[in-house]
Amino acid sequence: MTKFFAIAFAATLIVCVETKITRIRSGSSCHCRHRIQNERDDAIKKHNEVVNDIDALKGFVTTSSCKPGYEFNYDNSKLNKTAIVCDKCPENYYRTAENTTCIHCPEGYVSKEGSSICTRATDTDLKHSLCPIGSVVGSNPFAEIRKSCRKCDMNSREYMPYLNNEDNCLICPAGSIITEDSDCKKCPVGYYEYDNKCIECDAGTYNDIEGQSKCMVCNNDKAIAYNSIGGTNCEDSTLFNLADKLNSYVKIDYIYNPLINGVQIGSAIVYNNRRIIQEISMIGGVVGIVAAGIISG
Repeated sequence: MTKFFAIAFAATLIVCVETKITRIRSGSSCHCRHRIQNERDDAIKKHNEVVNDIDALKGFVTTSSCKPGYEFNYDNSKLNKTAIVCDKCPENYYRTAENTTCIHCPEGYVSKEGSSICTRATDTDLKHSLCPIGSVVGSNPFAEIRKSCRKCDMNSREYMPYLNNEDNCLICPAGSIITEDSDCKKCPVGYYEYDNKCIECDAGTYNDIEGQSKCMVCNNDKAIAYNSIGGTNCEDSTLFNLADKLNSYVKIDYIYNPLINGVQIGSAIVYNNRRIIQEISMIGGVVGIVAAGIISG
């Protein structure tokens, strides 16, 4: 009964304080604004103190009088006046003996009404929430909702491309990279994967299969890959194939072989340095525009 006296006293005090606040706001016989403001601030402070006391009382009653899985219902207890009313925690909520209120289960965990703990969701359970892309369900059933999911570790080549209730991240194999949207993408032919980047094969190597972590050596000096980066095969180039057909009619390979080699080496130099050439071209273009402006001016 002591608890109910405390509740009743607190409720009466709130009414009194609220009445005082209303009276102060409606006006005062004193025309001194400073005094009215002080009275209003003092009344609001007392009101807040009482509200805090009631919140503390709710927590005390919950932990001492409501069993785990239930929480104290202040409003219904005030109306009942003869017994403390404890409500079941709703589905996908829980309350331990230490909590003062029912708490939402974290992602990947579920509970029935009146539960004191959440359990790992199964495939047949209706999931109430999902972990975001790039993360999976954590291992703590008491974790805070929206903060419980474990992020996939890119350094361990982990990824997760969709909303989920999974225990483990997916593993991106060598030869593929993890993208910004947490997907796993194979490196294309002519490239290899290193440190989560797709890099063109060096000159003298090639890759004719997607998703490789290294390139293969090319010792064929008639192949484009022999001199050029980003090689996709180690076969004779189209020019050498054409020359071989001509050579079956006229034996002049001693003439065109050096020519074709020169063409392929020249093309490889341009391709291998294409980015530098593009930058120089852009700089040259800007300089030309500036010079034209100066001349025309």
